[in-house]
Amino acid sequence: MALKRTCGGSMNRPALRTKGRPSTSELPAELEISLSNSCSLACTYCHFGIDGPERRLRLTAERACRGLGRYIKATREAGVEIERIGFPDSPDPLSSYGVLKECVSHIRRMLGNGVTIEVQTNGLLLDAEKVRFLSGRGVRLVLRLDAGRVSNDRHRVFFGKGERSVFNEVLGRVKALPAGYAESIQVAPSFTTVTAAGIGRSVEALYRVGFREIQFKSLNLSDIWPESGLKALRSGLRELKSFCRPLVSPKFSGAGRLRLHLTSFKSNGGGFCELVLGCDGRFYPASFTPKAPAGLDLYIGDVKSGIDAGRLSVIKAEISAYLERHGHDGLLRYVPSYPALYQSIILRGLDVSEAIRSNGLKSILILKELGGLMRLDERLNSSAQICSRRGRNAAGGGRGAEQGEGWAVARRRQESPGTL
Repeated sequence: MALKRTCGGSMNRPALRTKGRPSTSELPAELEISLSNSCSLACTYCHFGIDGPERRLRLTAERACRGLGRYIKATREAGVEIERIGFPDSPDPLSSYGVLKECVSHIRRMLGNGVTIEVQTNGLLLDAEKVRFLSGRGVRLVLRLDAGRVSNDRHRVFFGKGERSVFNEVLGRVKALPAGYAESIQVAPSFTTVTAAGIGRSVEALYRVGFREIQFKSLNLSDIWPESGLKALRSGLRELKSFCRPLVSPKFSGAGRLRLHLTSFKSNGGGFCELVLGCDGRFYPASFTPKAPAGLDLYIGDVKSGIDAGRLSVIKAEISAYLERHGHDGLLRYVPSYPALYQSIILRGLDVSEAIRSNGLKSILILKELGGLMRLDERLNSSAQICSRRGRNAAGGGRGAEQGEGWAVARRRQESPGTL
């Protein structure tokens, strides 16, 4: 099953060629399930905004559960222990809430409580009933919201609908939740070269709204980060550090505690850490969906035939080799996700060397400025994993496993939630 080639395989649209199929490939321990292609937003930094007939694609509960079964079977045969199953917000899984409920229940029946389930949402369909159902089944609910109306509405806009403020509508739904519900939701802001300087203020503002868990993950890979953008990022990171560092304490507990979830930006094998079950019923490597670049056939199986691990290995090797040919002074190893960068290069027409350079420098800057918090993050991660294993041994699984990633723990002085 050869990969289709792009015309010419140019610098920004590389040709992938199979070079024989390895007999075995270790499958990723994480699966992302995209339930739909129809999103109410058209975010500027989203890879997956789809127009036309493809917007009607949706996974039924039956096909989604069949796909889960295929993935579970493949991982068991490969000796891989599943760690996480996620439902990304591109588009929002709450728009297929009935299917989502069936999937969550099916995962818990098949895999128990020791597997993390994460549901991301843009917040426009958030309500108390959904929060109760998901949190009651140990689901990590993540709200994708950029702090501050100006910052958020610069990039998060409604699909084809006027000038309404996405931020105001989401915040209105959060405020309508019963008291304390916001504390059970993680919020994950995105930052670009334009908004990077405000990282520290954004985290503090989200804290004031009532959120107590912030995901700080890789920054937007669709951007080329010029020197001015890196300078703004450095300023924002130092502001964030000053907000957290004086009050970091793993011993602290209380209503005001803030958990800042940090993702390590160190080399991670290219970031091929997950598979995607697309809403077309096909499996894809990390970060790819039915909106694959024209001329590239990157699916690696489907709910009917299962997963072709050898094909996954070939695609992984080809993407890695392509980026390595254009690597920039060893900076490639600091890029947190090869697949996401590769897709950005193709869909956005980025210069390959410059994309690797700017994103590698960005990650190094994050490591430099937040190194102390990340070292604490790693120590707490080791402790959390030990506690998580003990919990599973004693009770056959539980919430400790779902929170097994490390976090830096910081506490700001007690302040009542305010507004932005």
